[in-house]
Amino acid sequence: MMENDKKARRSIHKWAFLGANTAALLPPPADAFALASEEALMTVKIAALFGHALTKKTAAQALATGAFGVVVGTSAAIAVFEGLDLAYPATIPAKVLVATGVMESLGWTVYEFYKNGQEILG
Repeated sequence: MMENDKKARRSIHKWAFLGANTAALLPPPADAFALASEEALMTVKIAALFGHALTKKTAAQALATGAFGVVVGTSAAIAVFEGLDLAYPATIPAKVLVATGVMESLGWTVYEFYKNGQEILG
């Protein structure tokens, strides 16, 4: 396994764990703002594995990733909550699962973009 693969695996899992905790600890909509920040930071960290410094371009890519994550995560959470007919705080376990899944999916998607020499907004 390449060194970047190992570093990415640790980083993405770390951010997914952090996202799960954020989802568990913060009520909506505060959780969405915090998760968007975490997704943006994760994107910057993954970009750094491939030698990309923090520039306006990588910052824009990170913010776009965070915004996309909020849209996907919120949509998934609403679908789950409506299906389960639950309200906060009973939704915390579902929020944790959605946040973890979105963070992992975004992390690996961003990693593959950079690994293949592509750019998120390119």
